[in-house]
Amino acid sequence: MGKLLHFGDVVIETSASGGYRDKIIIGGIANLEKFEERLRHCF
Repeated sequence: MGKLLHFGDVVIETSASGGYRDKIIIGGIANLEKFEERLRHCF
């Protein structure tokens, strides 16, 4: 996962019943190591 974060924005795609889909784009991460640590904690 760490290598992914060094290449640019993080895009999270979500979906729900009824065909609802959306994208969440996270960019401009100042501290990649801290962001990766928090992301790993959530998943």
